Amino acid sequence: MTIYGSSRYNAVAALPTGTSMNPLHPETAEYFDKDQTAYVMFKVSEQRTRPTRVFTSFGNFPDWKIGTLVHFQHDQTGAYLGEYRVSGIHVYANGEMAGDVPDSKIKHCVAK
Repeated sequence: MTIYGSSRYNAVAALPTGTSMNPLHPETAEYFDKDQTAYVMFKVSEQRTRPTRVFTSFGNFPDWKIGTLVHFQHDQTGAYLGEYRVSGIHVYANGEMAGDVPDSKIKHCVAK
């Protein structure tokens, strides 16, 4: 079984929203739905101490766990967005969390 986004050639489509979201408290985010799951991620090519993106989805990626590497491409242009590592997961429907889900706003994208 292939995990979606496991290589550049099966990259997951993502749409940058141009907004930020607090993955711990998303209620005020412009693009938020209680049925989404948030995947907090680090861009692998950047040396950061804090996550750089939160990707939300309607539960389409159950194989993504803490530490999973995921490749993304822009949903509309097809441009490669990079490789990211999952560092936190927050399932809003039931409140389950794993890993690092920060209480601060970070850039938000929608994974499709």
